[in-house]
Amino acid sequence: MNSIANSIRNNQLIFFFILAFLLSWLVYLIPEFSSISLFGVALAAIIIAAIVKPQIIGKQTLKKWLAFLITFIITLIALYTISPLYSLPLIDIIISSLIVAYIISGGLSNIKGVRELLSKQYIWKVNVKWYIFVIIIVPIIYFLISIITDLLSGQPIQFQYTSYGLIPFFIFTLILNSFEEEIGWRGFALPRLQNRYSPLIASLILGVIWTIWHFPNYLPQLFSDGVIIFILICLAKFILIIPITFIYTWVYNNTRGSLLLVILLHAVGNFSVGLVLSPTLTSFNGLIIFDVTNGVIFSIIAVAIILKDKMWLKLPENSEATYKETETPVKS
Repeated sequence: MNSIANSIRNNQLIFFFILAFLLSWLVYLIPEFSSISLFGVALAAIIIAAIVKPQIIGKQTLKKWLAFLITFIITLIALYTISPLYSLPLIDIIISSLIVAYIISGGLSNIKGVRELLSKQYIWKVNVKWYIFVIIIVPIIYFLISIITDLLSGQPIQFQYTSYGLIPFFIFTLILNSFEEEIGWRGFALPRLQNRYSPLIASLILGVIWTIWHFPNYLPQLFSDGVIIFILICLAKFILIIPITFIYTWVYNNTRGSLLLVILLHAVGNFSVGLVLSPTLTSFNGLIIFDVTNGVIFSIIAVAIILKDKMWLKLPENSEATYKETETPVKS
């Protein structure tokens, strides 16, 4: 058993990526639990972090259990409220709520590795300009991309959600499309990649892996349009996702490794795209136009960020955006 644990400690990224894909893709193949598959990335990160640093650093405090209970109740109510909009089965709602509660309260965990990983959700004291970028500028960019996609496709511009549906839609994107991914990609993988490589190379590696992880989402196109269309859509996703990965890295590195900011960035991005109804996104041509338009605009932004931050240079060893084998535990 110790030899397995040592092997995982010496190859954390490899084991994390394998486990993340297994937990996500295998669950995704079960239609009744497909929405839970997104949690595979976060759960893989938590499992590996616990194996790497299994030391018990304190008792399970009342604060931790209260955080778990409050988060569980709020998430349960939120998911149950929006379930009619997204056809979420009750079992999905309950399991998702339990996982969300565990992850949110995990920053108070008594296991050292889990606490180090999940406590970064609580880093909120950063320069206000990052909140402005995430909450205001990013939605404007995505909104313009959606409009351009509609115009290029010759489709009418229309909004998908009324004001009544905005809050449920944001809750859905936050809980089931954002933070459970970022716990793994930016919380676990990026700091470890940046130990070995520059932010430029680390982002490129993570961007490729992150893109491939999304491939099961495009299986409907495989069954409806054939292998060639499926392959073209998957290739287009590299154009879409890789430039965005650099932007996520930029935000993470400049906010002291704040998972909160990248979680918000992810949620706001998905939320903004979904506001504008693009009938073309259900077709091959529409998907390609959207991905290429998105990729071109975000590639320009990514290049500017790379040059500004000199992302080809490795981060200093004391950077809070890199993983440290020995780290001071976060206080309860």
